[in-house]
Amino acid sequence: MNYQAKKNSLEKDYYGFNSALKIIEPEIMACNLPLKLDPYLGCEHNCTYCYARGILYRYKNWHEGIVKHIDPELLRKRLDKILISSQEPRNPINRALWYRFPIRIGTNTDPFTPYEAECKVTKRILEILNEYEYPYILNTKSDMVAEEEYVNLLKNTPKGAIVQFTIISLNTDLIEKIEPGAPAVRKRLEAMKTLTEKGIYTQTRISPIIPKYTDDVESMQALLKVLKSSGCQDVIVEYLRYNSFIRKWISEAMGMPESHLDNIYSEEYRECSSSFPDCCQKNRNRFGCSWNPHPKMVNGYIRMPLRLKLERYRLFKEEARKVGLRLYVCSEEFPEINDCVNCCGIKGEEARKHLKFDHDNEACANTLPCYIKEKGEVTSEEVLNDFFSIDRETFAKRFDRLDEYLVNVKKGQKGWIYDHNFPV
Repeated sequence: MNYQAKKNSLEKDYYGFNSALKIIEPEIMACNLPLKLDPYLGCEHNCTYCYARGILYRYKNWHEGIVKHIDPELLRKRLDKILISSQEPRNPINRALWYRFPIRIGTNTDPFTPYEAECKVTKRILEILNEYEYPYILNTKSDMVAEEEYVNLLKNTPKGAIVQFTIISLNTDLIEKIEPGAPAVRKRLEAMKTLTEKGIYTQTRISPIIPKYTDDVESMQALLKVLKSSGCQDVIVEYLRYNSFIRKWISEAMGMPESHLDNIYSEEYRECSSSFPDCCQKNRNRFGCSWNPHPKMVNGYIRMPLRLKLERYRLFKEEARKVGLRLYVCSEEFPEINDCVNCCGIKGEEARKHLKFDHDNEACANTLPCYIKEKGEVTSEEVLNDFFSIDRETFAKRFDRLDEYLVNVKKGQKGWIYDHNFPV
């Protein structure tokens, strides 16, 4: 396969989504681990449901057959400058590096794109992070991560590493259609087992879950059992949210009219309304839980109805427990279902044996529901006194709009109080 490669600088601005090393501003409130690094811009996997592909496509930064790669030495120079400093940096990215926040590698495009076999950019990044004793998390759909040269790096990193595979279904026909360029699920499972046998902590992102295709109980039970037997420790789940690009790509891949996804989601809204009429009546206007004749787009995406999604997550969590897996929800409105532990599960007892870090972005939506429930009424000053924030100014600004992130909060006299809106 021929590739056209271009370099993409690490030294972009803080908010620029093109940055290889970045913290996207909304994630100051949303995410415990907002520091991201993408070795590549562009991905040969071409997954039809990919949010990053949709964003890049919208801004004309996604080009079939073109994969850009960063210059790893820019990362070395940045770490060398920041980590020797005795003063806390002001820039949030530099501050996160200074505190050695775990870096999530490959959140927009896979760090083990086939082009990695030729240019080894991800390998060089791991070598640099190991050299600087820096913790990291790898996100991938590739079995390349289990090759000996990468296994050796993962085993010998001083501050530890976690590998997160994305596996959404065991349905081979479906996966071949919607993940056309990605390695087979069988190869990912084999890679997971290899890493686990080498003492490397592995997790699985079941993301996205596609209603009517991958979320029936029998399919989820089968997937969870196979993941456990392959060495997986935790699963992180998230339902599909889609826009016009994703609707088009999935529909074309599955040979369906573009209205197909809309019809599925309309059916889910009807089921939610029928099963939980009181909830629907109470929350329809506030959370956009309505359709006429199709679900409404909110903040650029169509999403699953909230209450039905919560009930499914509860069911999946019980199934995960049966096979000995821990389940977390990602970027969702109900972090209480995680018992207010980091949404990726990296603060779990077992995970902390494999990923060593002292600081993360604790003052964020994933942490707050249980804290608010316990404290009664909470102000931003109280949160910032008790939890670390990578960007206190941005947190305070977004704290005023906390109900955009969480459904079980409402305004009190001074701050936010817990609202038993949804029974988590």
